[in-house]
Amino acid sequence: MDKIKILFVCMGNICRSPAAEGILKSMAEKEKISDKLLISSAGTIDYHSGEEPDKRMRSHAADRGYFLKSKARKFDSDKDFDKYDYIIVMDNSILSEISALDRKKSYSGKIHKMTEYSRLIKVDE
Repeated sequence: MDKIKILFVCMGNICRSPAAEGILKSMAEKEKISDKLLISSAGTIDYHSGEEPDKRMRSHAADRGYFLKSKARKFDSDKDFDKYDYIIVMDNSILSEISALDRKKSYSGKIHKMTEYSRLIKVDE
C-alpha cells in the first residue's frame, strides 16, 4: 500500500506548518502508523529556506512534547501538487495563493484548510 502523503503549508514555513508537521508525526508515532504516512511542510515564500522552525515555536512545541526537526522550504507547484494527497493550508490567504498556483484547477480536491479538521472548537471560516 502506498503511503498517504500530507503537506502542511503556511507563509514562511517556520511556525504554523512545521508545528502541524511535528504534531502529526508525533501522533502517527504514538498510533504506530508512521510507516503509512509521509508528512512534510512548506511555505509560500522562500525567505526562510533551509532554516529551522522559529526558536519560539520550537520552545513552545517542546514544552508540549513535540520536537520540530524540519527545515523550511518553499512550496514547489511543479512537484508538490503531484506528490501529495493532502495539501493542508493554514489560512484563507495561503488557500488563495496555493489555489492560484493550480491554474488548471486539477488539484483543488487535494487542497484543504486546517480548520476543516477542527473537531473540538467551532471555527469561523
